[in-house]
Amino acid sequence: MTPREEIEAMLAARTEALARFDADAVIAFYTEDCELIVNDLPALTGPAAIRDFFASMFAEGSFEPEIVIQDLRCEGTLAVFYARQLLTLASRREPTTDQYAMRHMATLSKASGRWLIVRSMVSLEGPGAIEKIELEPEA
Repeated sequence: MTPREEIEAMLAARTEALARFDADAVIAFYTEDCELIVNDLPALTGPAAIRDFFASMFAEGSFEPEIVIQDLRCEGTLAVFYARQLLTLASRREPTTDQYAMRHMATLSKASGRWLIVRSMVSLEGPGAIEKIELEPEA
């Protein structure tokens, strides 16, 4: 497989994990020192923080992502991609479904034969429901 094919396969597997609402499977695609930046929210650093973020999203409702890679550049064991994504979120609390357009840029690193996300930056465009997602567990 070419590096592009490997990365596309990795992103497809990550998208499948998101669609299954499996936060543990999602975080398997991130490095130990990973960082996730979503809009103006505080940056999330490390697998535990990112896993909790996705678990919060999954608790809010069903989550159907679609990804289209716009640009992908590889140099040795480093890569960067830019993608457009469509995210459909159906609330568990209210009978609503919202769609968000996302711009996603990420840097990746290949280690032990696997591509992993080092830093992921997401810009969400659409209804403001991202603010409703609780980052902290309820007391």
